[in-house]
Amino acid sequence: MGSYARGVASTGATPHAPWRRLSVMAGTAVLVVVADAMTKSWALVHARGWPPRSPMRGVEFTVTLNHGSAFGLGHSSPAAPVVLVVLATATLAWLLWMARRLLWNAGVAAVPLGLAIGGTLGNLADRTLRTIPVWGQIPRPAVVDFIVLRAGNAAWPAFNGADIALVIGLPWLAILLLRQPPTPRS
Repeated sequence: MGSYARGVASTGATPHAPWRRLSVMAGTAVLVVVADAMTKSWALVHARGWPPRSPMRGVEFTVTLNHGSAFGLGHSSPAAPVVLVVLATATLAWLLWMARRLLWNAGVAAVPLGLAIGGTLGNLADRTLRTIPVWGQIPRPAVVDFIVLRAGNAAWPAFNGADIALVIGLPWLAILLLRQPPTPRS
């Protein structure tokens, strides 16, 4: 019996399990990208230029064009768009490399990997495909952020669906990695 067959027999996994996990990961990523694109389009059409809208207590829709990174860091730097695209591409490459290693042994990693990949692709798409003119300036790549959380007078900086996926997927993935580091396929 070959090493692959022994591994399948000893773990009780089916030979198709990694492909199922891959489809769960890819499906999750596609759902995140589509939902993110749809909500950003909705925000640009229905919420841009209007006073903030509050669908429920503590949540407000206010469109913000983020030319920087998290919390608007680097928004005025002319190099920020290039640096952020390079970082996002490197993150995506790392996530795909991790997927190759994790999906073989840990089926539970499919969803957090899909969330992280989908969130990265959603914001990367904004940075590479969406240039938004700002009054009196050359159009620059920008991520559309539109969800603001409020508690009294305090407010969390605006974010979007891709950010939500990243904030859930990356810590989940980190916990999985700390509990059981990936092992290379044999």
